[in-house]
Amino acid sequence: RGSLLEVLWEEAYASGNALIDAQHQKLFRLASSLMSTLTEDRPQTEVSLRLETLVAHTAQHFHDEEALLREVCYPDLAEHSKVHATLLNKAWKLQEEVQAGQIDFGKLVTFLAMDLVKGHILTGDRTYFYHLPPAAEPQGNPPAEA
Repeated sequence: RGSLLEVLWEEAYASGNALIDAQHQKLFRLASSLMSTLTEDRPQTEVSLRLETLVAHTAQHFHDEEALLREVCYPDLAEHSKVHATLLNKAWKLQEEVQAGQIDFGKLVTFLAMDLVKGHILTGDRTYFYHLPPAAEPQGNPPAEA
């Protein structure tokens, strides 16, 4: 079972911060789900809805990540925020194209796999991991056992 194109989370990608890791895992799931929708030739409305969900989660994640990086006085926050803005602008442009019925399979897959997942989460974000407090947990209930 699995799609022709998917991005799978591995524990090696973890930052050690529960909130960031949970959001990154969700981004992986949403990106994979969207890629499955593309490879299964699903209706444009479904592609659009899944992309909209991914973009909304991405925007929330970037907001939360920047707030956390401000808290820990991350020295490259301004540059990291610029990268976030560039990625979001690209995502919104793709979203507009998809809503207009112009699904560019290659552009969408490149954005999801190369720009967002590989380029940002697996490369760009790793630069701040050592600035995070060790084993930071979100407030509230402890994470469920795997």
